[in-house]
Amino acid sequence: MDSLIKRFALKCIALNIIEPKSYEWLVYSMLKRLTTWVTWALLMLVGGLFFGFVQTIVFGFCFLFLRACTNGFHATSYMRCLFLSLCMEICCLWFSNRFSLLATTIFLIISDLVVWFNSPSNNACIHLSIDEICALRKKSRIRLIVINLICLFDIIYLGNLFRCVAAALIADAISLIVAHYNKVSQHKMEDATYECNNKKIR
Repeated sequence: MDSLIKRFALKCIALNIIEPKSYEWLVYSMLKRLTTWVTWALLMLVGGLFFGFVQTIVFGFCFLFLRACTNGFHATSYMRCLFLSLCMEICCLWFSNRFSLLATTIFLIISDLVVWFNSPSNNACIHLSIDEICALRKKSRIRLIVINLICLFDIIYLGNLFRCVAAALIADAISLIVAHYNKVSQHKMEDATYECNNKKIR
């Protein structure tokens, strides 16, 4: 799938549809949308069978609504990203039905803090500028407030979908944490490689 999209992007450059500098952006954007669509379809199928379609739709909508601005962890390949996304989302749905209201609320508050202070996630593939980071941070915080208002509304008036909405927020927070530690480990590896190369030169 990666190679197919890359060939398509090269074809767009050859036809002067995009500039060569936009190659990585096009590949990333198409992979992101494709991953989202396929993940959504599989999540609806698996989640609907095991957790109910209403709960799965609420979870998926809230997760995608927030992740569009927070980014989170991105795997190195399409299949790995798809697999990890499905595992995390299904696990969060499964646990959301087993946590007590108090435990869910505590995880919700922790996730709120993680998303508020750590979004959006940026890496070498995304290439967000300072202005883009500031804009996405503002949007992600607005969407975070919206998600919390949905949780509050559900607790007061409905009471049966709160855990699904909270699970979506928890899943997004986990994605941001993984992205952060992945970035830290990459920097450490780059620093170690740099020091090793300097020693060899000396």
